[in-house]
Amino acid sequence: MKYSVIIPTLNGGPIREEAVTALCSQTPSPAQVLVIDSGSIDDTARIATDAGFDLIRILSAEFDHGGTRQKGVELLESPEIVLFLTQDCVLKSNNACAHLVDAFSDEKVGAAYGRQIPKDSATAVERHARRYNYPAESGQKSSADIQQFGIKAAFCSNVFSAYRCDLLKQIGGIPNGTIISEDMLVGAKLILAGYVICYVAEAESLHSHNYTVFQDFRRSFDIGVFHRRERWLINKFGRAESEGSKYVKSSLAFLAKERPWSIPAAVYRFGMRFIGFRAGRLERMIPLAIKRNLSMNKGFWNHE
Repeated sequence: MKYSVIIPTLNGGPIREEAVTALCSQTPSPAQVLVIDSGSIDDTARIATDAGFDLIRILSAEFDHGGTRQKGVELLESPEIVLFLTQDCVLKSNNACAHLVDAFSDEKVGAAYGRQIPKDSATAVERHARRYNYPAESGQKSSADIQQFGIKAAFCSNVFSAYRCDLLKQIGGIPNGTIISEDMLVGAKLILAGYVICYVAEAESLHSHNYTVFQDFRRSFDIGVFHRRERWLINKFGRAESEGSKYVKSSLAFLAKERPWSIPAAVYRFGMRFIGFRAGRLERMIPLAIKRNLSMNKGFWNHE
């Protein structure tokens, strides 16, 4: 099936050339690669145009996780399948995109996402996070799985994902004004519309982050804000805390075997994540200036 790629960028850093090289090696190659750059001051935009990608520029204040991606979808020349990548995602093989797109041979599949393998530099906690969320076995989730998996049934990651463009239009597109987790929002809407989210383990990429404890706190704060503002997700799929508890228990069991001396630091990190999440859920009680300081996505608050 014909597919196009959209990549939002901002100061891609040293990994950008490796990511571009991996994308250019894909077989079959995408019909179009659209880079949406929101104010890079490094070579990110030049590297994209040198690779033959289409480039549009927006102001950094205009960037929105959902709205920017939806703008890209609307600018594609002949969309059938749209594939999203982040600028720090490196495809592991020249058929990684093909594996992901092949999932759509099943007409019930509305979205698919690939496997994220941690980089060599990843911490033990981050290595486990990738294994927990992106196992070696492929699978599918539908509305029939909501009772068993709760909010995890709607999980999808726009680090490396693909969607049917006609279905995106059918559910109203990727929503604007979302602080984080626009991929889960779309996944939930597709599932409730009767479609399936497919996890394709054969579609492999390298991607991980070694966030500091306070970066983790800020990201968790944003997730809490997201869950407060998208209450319908909780009503339809269940609370996120139960899934978080499973993840923490799994992480501590992993560390007990691999790096038991790191458990105290991990407990502190998970505690800060929980505090950040709860603070985000209570964001209505927090002044705007403080929310901006607590948030990882500070630009989101410019529109409040």
